Amino acid sequence: MDFILRFILVDLPEAFLLLTISLAMFNHSVFEKKKQAFLFAFLFSVAGEFLSFIDVFYQPKVLLMFLLTTAMIISLYRFNLLKSVFMGTTAIGSMIVSESIVLVIFNSQQIYWTEILSTTMLTVIVRTIYLFIFVLFAFTLRMAKFDIRRLFQQNRINRYLFLLILVGSIEFLLILFMNTSFFIRSNNSDVLAAYTPQFQLFFQLAILALFIVIVVLFRIYINLTINRVEEETGTPYLNSIQDLFTAVRSYVP
Repeated sequence: MDFILRFILVDLPEAFLLLTISLAMFNHSVFEKKKQAFLFAFLFSVAGEFLSFIDVFYQPKVLLMFLLTTAMIISLYRFNLLKSVFMGTTAIGSMIVSESIVLVIFNSQQIYWTEILSTTMLTVIVRTIYLFIFVLFAFTLRMAKFDIRRLFQQNRINRYLFLLILVGSIEFLLILFMNTSFFIRSNNSDVLAAYTPQFQLFFQLAILALFIVIVVLFRIYINLTINRVEEETGTPYLNSIQDLFTAVRSYVP
């Protein structure tokens, strides 16, 4: 009975709200394609419950859900890979941020995961706060009619800027993910979370690799921007010189 209630009242709304937030990043409504939205919510919820049932650790579970989210967005909405990865990052990032906020709130009051699960009232409160954070994110984005594409004109330079923001977002997500894993392991030991030196080294290397990618992308973006500025400022200057020569020749007998 608890499984059914959790699936209907927590898992499905969580998946639906995560999709709403992801689509809202590009000013898409989740109700534009209702069948795809409900199918996504159902598959996401089933996958999450299945991974929990087979006792998958927190970190690989989150990574698998990220890959699954991206794959479902590609297959159900036919978005391109870059857009789908960005939306998958948004969804999982929102989930981690919400989890972190809930854990910080309760751990600051010396209330840990074991106590939360042992009390029905606390469990309901945690799930309500967790979903409310998603509602707040989704409501804010939809009311503002946010569209990240407005920040970028369709040209080569802004494509690099979009890549820069995407890679930076993934790196931030990894840093937050690693810190959340450590926080869970330290203060909520009953949560299945692996935090070994090998795990830490893997994430540190991944963060370092992404930082190198960010530096390369930033260098390319700066060079392209400089070239564009030179072209835009150079052309009027050359036109002015040409006009000056034309005017001088017109006065020469």
